[in-house]
Amino acid sequence: MLQWFLNNPSGILVEVFIAMLAIRWFRVPVDRRKTEFIFLGAVAACPVALLIQNFLEFLGRAVPVKYDFYVDRFDAQFGQPSFVVGQFFATHHLALWGTFVYNLPFIITVALVALYLWTGRSPAVVIRVSALLWLLLVPLYLVFPVSGPKYAFASFPYLHASYLSHAAIIPGAPNGVPSGHMAFSLITLYLVRPWKWLIVPGALFVVATALTALGTGEHYLFDLIVAVPFSALLIWISESSQTVHNGVAQQLEKPAWSGSLAAWENTEPEAK
Repeated sequence: MLQWFLNNPSGILVEVFIAMLAIRWFRVPVDRRKTEFIFLGAVAACPVALLIQNFLEFLGRAVPVKYDFYVDRFDAQFGQPSFVVGQFFATHHLALWGTFVYNLPFIITVALVALYLWTGRSPAVVIRVSALLWLLLVPLYLVFPVSGPKYAFASFPYLHASYLSHAAIIPGAPNGVPSGHMAFSLITLYLVRPWKWLIVPGALFVVATALTALGTGEHYLFDLIVAVPFSALLIWISESSQTVHNGVAQQLEKPAWSGSLAAWENTEPEAK
């Protein structure tokens, strides 16, 4: 039962979350519209995750040539952390826990929307930054395709023989640089900042995501490093777009003649 739960955390968590929504729908009638909106998001989480997974598999076939050997050479300067953490995962049988952590982003996104709605905040920032994340990741994957050490090296998690850096045909989706999961965890930590009691769990989620990305062989250290400025860029774009939107909205709400009226009222009569 535990193994099945770890292999299917998104499905189980969605079911639990939907049950919680049903209870809230009956117990808090005033919030029913919000609860129904969140319910739709929870129901859509698994199909959307499956759709993205299939799309990444398609990209893996469409872009067969990867640059893993260049990225791995960068990681070698830091002691090959993917292989070190990967050996720890293999020794302690942590692959299932890695799967659990890796399947959390979609249900966490829905939970963040619920948190913002139920606390009287606009969930627009959650939806906006999540959409930006996926929209900007795909072009980067196409420009610099990297699959991950698990796909590039048959010996993973054990160290491989020396080689010359070169582009090569490697199976697997080209979703390496930057790490989308790492970027998501950093953005999640940013989004929960209004709630002090969520800062520590958010930070632990970042650490768990980083270790999982390395230990499962899905990413190199380079991928995680690039995810940091990428996340900062997403947050900046999101906040800037919101600032522009608010400014435009204020101008549209302001009557066209209000400026002229204010200027006329502040004009002092000429001395005679």
